[in-house]
Amino acid sequence: LDEEEVEFDAFIDAHAVPGQQIFFPDASQRSFESPLLRYWGVSRIPSVWIVDQNRTVVTTDATTRTLVDTLKTVFRN
Repeated sequence: LDEEEVEFDAFIDAHAVPGQQIFFPDASQRSFESPLLRYWGVSRIPSVWIVDQNRTVVTTDATTRTLVDTLKTVFRN
């Protein structure tokens, strides 16, 4: 969700972040305009993802209000 490439690179270097990182060169695809966020439906940070036993993403938008009921539903199935 970084907006500035220089800051992004500095953080990655300073913290030895593992794995592949994605930074969109087009500024219109950064932060909450990221195609990845739109694809997965992430609307806030931090976001809590609930994944069921079939490895299906149930929600990317769990909140303190919805978390318990969502988990009950997932584990009931």
